[in-house]
Parts: sequence; C-alpha cells; structure tokens
Amino acid sequence: MPEQLDTLETQLTCWAAKKLNNLYPETQIKELVKMPGDASNRCYYRLRTQAHKTYVLAYSPEDKSSNIAFIAISQHWLAQGIRTPVVFAANLDQGFLLLEDLGSKTFLSGLHDDQSGSQLYKQSLSVLIRLQRMNTPETKALPCYQPSLLSQEINLFFNWFVVQLLEQPETSIPKLIVNPLTRKLINNAMEQPQVLTHRDFHSRNLMITASGLGVLDFQDAIWGPITYDIVSILRDCYISLSDQETYEQLDYFIKHTPVLNSIPTAMIYRWFDWMGCQRHLKAIGIFSRQWIQKNNPSYLSDIPRVLHYILEVCQRYEELKPFGSWLNTTILPKMLTHPQMATYFKAKS
Repeated sequence: MPEQLDTLETQLTCWAAKKLNNLYPETQIKELVKMPGDASNRCYYRLRTQAHKTYVLAYSPEDKSSNIAFIAISQHWLAQGIRTPVVFAANLDQGFLLLEDLGSKTFLSGLHDDQSGSQLYKQSLSVLIRLQRMNTPETKALPCYQPSLLSQEINLFFNWFVVQLLEQPETSIPKLIVNPLTRKLINNAMEQPQVLTHRDFHSRNLMITASGLGVLDFQDAIWGPITYDIVSILRDCYISLSDQETYEQLDYFIKHTPVLNSIPTAMIYRWFDWMGCQRHLKAIGIFSRQWIQKNNPSYLSDIPRVLHYILEVCQRYEELKPFGSWLNTTILPKMLTHPQMATYFKAKS
C-alpha cells in the first residue's frame, strides 16, 4: 500500500506540474499534502507552489461519468453565480483533477463561533434558494429522483447497519413495518415540488471564502424533492441545531421560496421531517459501509446523532410510530452492546 500511495502521489505531482506550467510557466511545486477525505473513493491533496499559491489535486478513480458531471456542473454553476472550485485541468482516464483551492475553513468549523452561526445558516439558505431557482436547459437535463433510487437508499440502513454492522439476521427486519414505511417516505418525496437538488448540501461541503460560501461535492446533483437539501443542512449529520433554531431557519426558507408560499406550513413541515427520515436512513447505511468495507470508523460517532433525528420524527407522526417503536425496542439495545457502537452511543446519550 505505501508503494502504491507513493506511485499515485508521484503520478499526481508530475501530471500537475505539467498542467501548471502550461498555465503559469516556471511554476515549481513545493509540497503535496494529503487532505481529509469524504465517504467516497476520492482522495484529495493540497498542492503548494514556490510562489505560495495553493491548488487542490483530486484523485477520483470512479467511472468517468461522475468526473464529467463534476466538471460540467462546476462550470455551469459558476456561470450562474454559485461559488464552486474552478477546474483548471482534468485527465478523465486517470481520474486526475486540478482544482481551485477554496481554503480550509468549512461551514462546520465556522459554526463553532456561536455569534456567526445564525448568519452562516442564512448564507447557506441563500445559496440553496439560488440553486433551486436555477431553471436552465442544463439543469432540466439532469436525471430525476426515481422511487427505485429512494428505495435503494432506504435499504442501505437495513443492509449495512442492521444486518452487517449490528449482525442481525435479515429475517429479524419486520417487513410489515418496514415496507409501509418505505412506501410512505417515497410518496412523501415524490409529492413535493421537484427542484435542482445538490444531494449532499451539508456543513462539510460548504466552504467559507472571501467571496461567499463555496459549494463542493455536487457531481451527484439531480432533479429532486424541494426539502431534500434543506433537511441536509438543518438536520446535519455532523452538528445539531435545536428544534427552535431548525424551524426558524426552515420558516425563513419557506418565506423566501415562492413555490411554497401557498402550501400549508404543516404539510411542508411533514415533507421536511419525513424527507429527513429517508435521508438519515441512507446516511447511517453509508456510515456503516465505511466501517465494514474500508475499516474507517470516523463516521461511527455520527450514527447516534442521526438515529436520534429519526427517532424524534417517528415520535411526532402516528404513521411512523411503529418503526420508531421497533428501533427503540430492538435496535437501540443492540447498539448499546455492540463493541464499536456502544462507546459512541453512550457518549451522545
């Protein structure tokens, strides 16, 4: 593995040096530093030059379509006034991308300053509102969220968290509860106004820059439910808002989103809450998969927070209470005795 890593870094550095010299002759690379990754197969490096300029090098070995989408969306959103990193060069065959460096201050790190927290959320919602109003031919050409994809995402929770991580037999999953839940959550998503949807609009994918909030990790953008991204940021997997703050920010979003102005607030709240339930089931499944497939425990500590969101929503709605009851009586006890999960769960309690 170290030899493979050295080879990758050497290849990236040589490729970036050539591309930078084409853009800025006589550029010399000073160092390449690995950056924290995300829950994908991508790797990121910060490249520093002798002239003290920095760039981000991405190694994205996934299929070409994801990288092509990243480049196309970045260029289009920049033209529409959304701050995304400029793509300076790309090698689609090798999965190499040379990107603008938007810095290292994430939205998440900015929230540690309590005085700026409310304003930061307003900024993020302003970006989201601009995204959702984008109605260009390029946006309309994006694929639509299909019921089959929503169902696959929900199943990540049962396949990777319940069966794989908690080691429960598949037969222990109560289909008479889970199947109606799945139908309800899918119907909830499909009955909403459909808009441009980032799909990972959260505190680790927003960067605080001198020219406003920058947006990352948008290659999976899709035409989807209007509450999907708003629940991603207000019920973030990595940091919690109080209920009062959550719904105050949601009300701000509703007020500034004309398509929602004629819809009863209770219905929008239900859309928001149930959309969060769908997305959080997906997130727990992905976090579990990171541990099982990649031996990466960094997301396990976030699972109790995300599960808490689901339990709260299930408690509020009669239709979801059977699922919440199953989680409380069957899943929580397993978490409390699980060798990896017990420590994290007790720390959140």
